[in-house]
Amino acid sequence: MNVATLIYNCLTFYWEETNPPKTDIAWKYDEFDSKNPSLQVLIENLPIRSTWVSRGMYKVEHKVRITMYMKLTSYKDSRVNEYKDTWFNTKKEIDRILAQNKFNLTGIINLDLPGGWNDKESIAVGRGIKAVREPIIWRSEQDVIAVYYIVSNLGTE
Repeated sequence: MNVATLIYNCLTFYWEETNPPKTDIAWKYDEFDSKNPSLQVLIENLPIRSTWVSRGMYKVEHKVRITMYMKLTSYKDSRVNEYKDTWFNTKKEIDRILAQNKFNLTGIINLDLPGGWNDKESIAVGRGIKAVREPIIWRSEQDVIAVYYIVSNLGTE
């Protein structure tokens, strides 16, 4: 099951925030696009873990990582505050949508939101020694776990 696609469809369908509107976000699967990091949401399927439940039935815990990137293009106080507003609005909107739809994703029993956002170190862009005014990309990620069941007919007679 491609849970990343389900989450992407859910986020883009239920997006209501106007700062930023969903059209201002570059939505990506599985790979960061270094050419367009102004505001990017990356959704990645991570390895799954399955547990045997009973004859031919498995409980699957499928992790999906949602990573946000935002590139600052101006370092004036007013612009940095605008970036912060957009950054936190985006996180809040993703959290709101996932919380409201955690039981409504097709084929998913529950979408577990265990830890919230984990802000990572900023990424300096380019090569060599960085000066104070070099472009910086903010990065934050959150892992969610989709729980669903699969039935296998292998080994039954």
